[in-house]
Amino acid sequence: MRRSTPFLWVLTVAVLTGCSATMNPAFRYDAPADDLDLSSDVILEGNRYDPAVLRLDDETWLAWLDYEPDRGDSLWIGRRREGAWISRRAVVEAAHGTELARPTWTRTAGRDTTFAWLTWEQRQKENWDLAWAVFDASARELERAVLTIPGVNVTEHAASAEGDGPVLIVARHEDRNGSRIALTALGYDPATLRARLAPGRVAVAPRWDNVHQTSARPWAPDIAGDPAGALIVWDEFDGTSFQIRARVLRDGVLGPTVSLTDSDRFEARPVVGRAAGADSFWIAWEEGERGWGARYIGNDQAWNNSTDDRGSLHRLRRIRVARIGLDGERLDVPPLDLPAYEEVETLGPRRDGVREMGLYYERPQLVVDGAERPWVVYRHFAQSQLGRPEITHHHIESGWRLYARALERDGWSPLHRLEHDQRDGQQRLSLAPGPDGIVAAWTTGRTDRREDERPRGVAIAHIVREGAGPRRRSTNDPERTAAPSPARATAPPRRPDSPTTEVGGKTWHLAFGDLHRHTDISLCFAFFDGSLDDAYRYARSVEQLDFLGITDHTRDIDQGDVQSLLWWRATKEVTRHHAPGAFHPFYSYERSHDDTDHNVISLRDDMLRNFPPPLPEFWAEIHDDRTITIPHTTHTVADEPYNGTVWDYQDDQRRPLAEVYQGFRDVSALRELQVPLEKGYHIGMIASSDHLSTGASYAAAWTESLDREAVFDALRSRRTYGATDRIRLVLRSGDHWMGEIVQTDDPLPLQIEVTGTGPLEAVELWVDGTKRETFTPAAESSELRVATEVRAPDRYAFVRVVQRDGNRAWSSPIWLEPTTTAPPDMSTGPAAPHRGFRFAGRLR
Repeated sequence: MRRSTPFLWVLTVAVLTGCSATMNPAFRYDAPADDLDLSSDVILEGNRYDPAVLRLDDETWLAWLDYEPDRGDSLWIGRRREGAWISRRAVVEAAHGTELARPTWTRTAGRDTTFAWLTWEQRQKENWDLAWAVFDASARELERAVLTIPGVNVTEHAASAEGDGPVLIVARHEDRNGSRIALTALGYDPATLRARLAPGRVAVAPRWDNVHQTSARPWAPDIAGDPAGALIVWDEFDGTSFQIRARVLRDGVLGPTVSLTDSDRFEARPVVGRAAGADSFWIAWEEGERGWGARYIGNDQAWNNSTDDRGSLHRLRRIRVARIGLDGERLDVPPLDLPAYEEVETLGPRRDGVREMGLYYERPQLVVDGAERPWVVYRHFAQSQLGRPEITHHHIESGWRLYARALERDGWSPLHRLEHDQRDGQQRLSLAPGPDGIVAAWTTGRTDRREDERPRGVAIAHIVREGAGPRRRSTNDPERTAAPSPARATAPPRRPDSPTTEVGGKTWHLAFGDLHRHTDISLCFAFFDGSLDDAYRYARSVEQLDFLGITDHTRDIDQGDVQSLLWWRATKEVTRHHAPGAFHPFYSYERSHDDTDHNVISLRDDMLRNFPPPLPEFWAEIHDDRTITIPHTTHTVADEPYNGTVWDYQDDQRRPLAEVYQGFRDVSALRELQVPLEKGYHIGMIASSDHLSTGASYAAAWTESLDREAVFDALRSRRTYGATDRIRLVLRSGDHWMGEIVQTDDPLPLQIEVTGTGPLEAVELWVDGTKRETFTPAAESSELRVATEVRAPDRYAFVRVVQRDGNRAWSSPIWLEPTTTAPPDMSTGPAAPHRGFRFAGRLR
């Protein structure tokens, strides 16, 4: 195959603190064409981020967020000409806890002037709302408003306008009833300087028209065009993979939903653009691996069992570009050159099942310039080691370099490369078309555990290039690649209703979650774990979890600085994805260092701390019942216990749970957890993913309701179990649940209920660390209900479930104490004992 652009080797030297890497593997980057390695300027430094860019006559307009510790986000706009600022000012001032997101520019033309529209998202009280302001050509603000829908989060909005408008806006709406893509329109009357009714049958804000609603939770909407002709795109999970969907808006009327992809690969994050008035649209998206989010279990210490079709959430990416007619049909487009895929044989020996893993072209943005050339700007690196037979080296990162190409009359242009890399998956890139090229603005920089001298802030670059774009094609053009196809019906939810049970006259709900999951914020596997967006997509659409704790390392969150921009960005993702009654993310992180290696799960956003203070000192800072800690798995590695001194002390209220299983290492810590149980600690069981692993580790909790506080209460109460699949497990004694301490001098009756996801092999009762009884279900049965009992001097009992397919579950213990026993109160802080159980406090 023709080699259009050569590879460039770049050696990445990892400067590590508190962590070791055995070697410095090479990151590979495409080399730009001659004289197209373009310089870029970092024009805003420090905590400035999430830029949006617009070209207005001979000026470049920017909008950006400025994070101020203790105050939150402010929103700024600025104008530049010939590389210098003309003006800058805040349009939204930071107040205590102000949360803003996704500033976005669009423009409309009036009779005598051009109007610049700025839309953004802001959190007011509990919901995220859409806000907008309109400016004249001198940046004088004419009007602003906030579009509030009570009980609905409005996020991921995109906007488009042509001519005199209106501004079309699509956004994701989410409430306890589900997610949907919705459309609204804003117009402006320069004669009255007031918002006006939009033409056609498109609704006027604040009314929203439903574009698409499904249990599959649509993601990443985008739009291009006007009411006479617009294309709305998004992606959604179809039960197997993510697919690109679209609807055409013609003369104010929405057409049917069509599928633009129908593959078994990850097809996501579409972006769309067109030349004003054209009868077709350009669309770009990223295509990834097969089996995205499917069950995958790591292999401890080697991490080399991923393949192209099985593994973590970020194994490979390529960019696809298509042209879509007004009827939804795809027209022929030359494929985008991706040199690393053409030169895959240069990566060295590859293990079985690996050819493309480690090649990354992703997060495309697309605009059409004044010459009607579609420009695609994307980011790229190649990790040459990922498919090799030897162990995967970790704790390395070098960033994504930014590249640009334009589709011209004779094909794709030579490759342009922009200075200043992007450093995590959530950093924003914005494009604006000019008459003969584009302007790009993006966030750059990283604040992990290493010393990093590269700049941090907002960078900008102008690309000017002579040439003409591809010829326009009408919908009568015979050169087509596919007819529009109706969207396939998405798979129904795996759990249309939460499992329930009746105990003590109450209905209890079973919630599944993951409380130990990393993203590319953590240095460990920054190239492999995927972004925050990937983690939420996996949790919400693929696994349909009820709760989630993303636990990136505190050392990599600006050394545990609770006032850092990185922590602020992470906490905003929690509020943006929280759907009361449906999905509950927690404020969480991994406080990782020796015996301090614990995941911190909190209802509070101010509990981030670094790792140097010993754990009991950190516990002393927890003054209420809204934060818990969970030790990193304590399994044995190379005959040495991981977190070897973790059980030298205990606080049952602040550390109620432990990981009995971890999918990343495929290890059970059941043996090691007998140590704290034998010491008299009261520790419940969960399972966790950690890095890379998907679909193999669940923290299950029986809750009084499906809201966040009730889920957190179940975790604190140890009303939990760990499982490798969605096994339903109940261990109770009458009205008393697993996790409780029952005081009685009589035999304690136990009721065990199991509903497996496949035939059961055995259900085991363990008492005081020893397997006492084994219950064998009927042949091929996936259910078992059995009663038994324990009695003094027994101290605790738990259940282990084994299925024939190897899946397992481990209940939290239930404790038996004589009524004459009253252990002293040895709590570490002023928080009151949690209702429903007694805690042992700090035991040494």
